Amino acid sequence: VMRLRAVEEDLGKCQATLKRMNIVEYSTDPSEGTTEVERMLLGKVRNLEAQLAPLRVKASEADSMADELRRRQSEVMTLKESLDRLEKEVTADASPSSSLPYTATAGVSNGEGSSTEPSLLDITRQQRDHLRTRVLALETERDSLRVEAGEKSRKCDRLYADNVRLLEQKKYWQSVSGGSSSSVEAPTGRARIIPELDDGEDDVEMRYMPAYMEGVILSPFETFKTSEREKRLMKLPTGERMIVQVLTQMVGNRVTRIAGGVYLLALHLLVFIVLYKLMHLSTQYESIATTG
Repeated sequence: VMRLRAVEEDLGKCQATLKRMNIVEYSTDPSEGTTEVERMLLGKVRNLEAQLAPLRVKASEADSMADELRRRQSEVMTLKESLDRLEKEVTADASPSSSLPYTATAGVSNGEGSSTEPSLLDITRQQRDHLRTRVLALETERDSLRVEAGEKSRKCDRLYADNVRLLEQKKYWQSVSGGSSSSVEAPTGRARIIPELDDGEDDVEMRYMPAYMEGVILSPFETFKTSEREKRLMKLPTGERMIVQVLTQMVGNRVTRIAGGVYLLALHLLVFIVLYKLMHLSTQYESIATTG
């Protein structure tokens, strides 16, 4: 009987422990038989589990960061070993006669003429300075070439304009003097001399216009163009020439332009009114014919 009671007590304790474990594990609501202490412990366990989740995430992030730092540390160590090995190789290959002296930053005294074995850093610095000097020289050369190209382009534009003006002068003087004389009589009775062209950088207007400003109201080139236009007009048939002259007079005068516009507008209105009247009369005749 005593053994059975002991077994029953052990079974009850096991059942109570199993029940508490189920409550903690599966987060089930405590029954009425659960004590207040057990409920407090259950709430504390849940709170600790909620706090443990972000800590686990942070721990995993810290582990990954630590792995990355270890990997970088190993890379740094490998690079450092490679750098040391290269410095040793350069130092071993360099001879005292061909060794490069340290710069002023390395603390070499030029007065004593002492030289030490260069390191890889000093060689890299010297190469960097050499490349920097070369880049500056190339940039200066590029800027000078750009300026020279701009000057050449502007000079070509000026020469092109000069050639155009010279061609116009040639045609004008050939039409006036037949290409045999270099001077003609101006309207004021003075001899007009063809201006001599120089190779300087003077303005085109200053080189070509003074010869045409001596008491001449209209530029000779304009006169020449007008005469050429009149010659072409005289070659047209009589009917076309009259039409061109009438249109030129109408377009060249403001009063004739306004009068022509008013005339065309009145003519269109008259045609519109006549057509409207004709249509109205035709409809009236049709209505009378149908009713009759």
